[in-house]
Amino acid sequence: MWVDPSERSIPVGRRSSGGVPWAWVVLGIVLTLVAGGMAMLLRQGMPAPAPPQAPPQAAAPAAPEPPSALPAATLRRLAPAARQLADRLAEEPCNRTVALDLAQALNQAAEYRAMLIVEAAARERCGLDEALLHPRLQAQLLSADLAGAARTADELVERYPADPQAWGWRAELREKAGDWTAAAQDWRQALGRFADPGNVALSTYYSLARAEARAGRPCDALLTLRDFVAFDPVQRRTQQLGTLMRDWRQQGGCPAPFGSGGAELRYDARAGAVIVPAEFDGTPARVILDTGATRTTLTTAFAARIGLRQDRSDGALVGTASGTAWVAGGRVRRIAVGGAVAHDVPVHVLVESKAALGPGVDALLGLSFLGNFSLQLGNGVLELRPLP
Repeated sequence: MWVDPSERSIPVGRRSSGGVPWAWVVLGIVLTLVAGGMAMLLRQGMPAPAPPQAPPQAAAPAAPEPPSALPAATLRRLAPAARQLADRLAEEPCNRTVALDLAQALNQAAEYRAMLIVEAAARERCGLDEALLHPRLQAQLLSADLAGAARTADELVERYPADPQAWGWRAELREKAGDWTAAAQDWRQALGRFADPGNVALSTYYSLARAEARAGRPCDALLTLRDFVAFDPVQRRTQQLGTLMRDWRQQGGCPAPFGSGGAELRYDARAGAVIVPAEFDGTPARVILDTGATRTTLTTAFAARIGLRQDRSDGALVGTASGTAWVAGGRVRRIAVGGAVAHDVPVHVLVESKAALGPGVDALLGLSFLGNFSLQLGNGVLELRPLP
């Protein structure tokens, strides 16, 4: 059956029973379905949008670690305890206790260059630390920086003139430089800084004697060891020292170092001191014998009377009524008590008044003279005999 297409269309202007044109209704339904399908397709084929993110915040800067004065390679070689000291010194650059501990640790580890870096940095930041002068000297010596060591040694002697170690350190440096004359002078200065020369170790006397011998003065070297032995001849006259002294005596053609001859003198046993007559370079004197004293000491007036050539470099640091004072020294060519004679005896000169030893007393004879003899004292009789 043929149907006229015009019958299937809806005439324009014709309305539905609800009053809305059917063409518009159908069109609305189609558009709705198409829109819903497209939305579903979009949801299935596209990823969900990412939620909005807060803008990134800048990270807080890490606190900088304090820099170490030591190179990184040095730090890696150090023991943990030394590294801790280096870290702490970086935090507390003027902590002198930490600086000294680190300096000593570096010297023990043979890190001499690093020790000098630490000392120089501490001096630049915090001023001179005198406690670091000796570690600095050690590092310079062991790293063969003799020029720097010489400057440090001079500074030590200037700052610590009463310290025998300061003079000894400079003497050792001068030995390394081959200046044996200057080394002997410094060793003698070191010896004079001890309160009691009888308690000084043999090593100091030997160092002085060796320097004198190397400087071409074997007789002075012989007398230096003689002075050491005289403080305790029974214990100190060892075979080793005897051989050394004999060699130097032959080398220099020196006279016998110890005393010769003998004496037997009476004294007043009821008196508070043993006072006997003596001669100093031919000048008569009244002297007190004191076996507990190491030094032989002259009054100022008597030293002038015999024309003693005083040498402050051959002096000593002694205690006086007013404190500590440096007294000049010298050597008396010949001291005689009766027939007992000793040559080139070291003496010191009092800084007190001329009556310091008592009225009419010119000198005190200590072991520097008496130790050259075998001595017997008692019942009002003094006996001096040559050492066996």
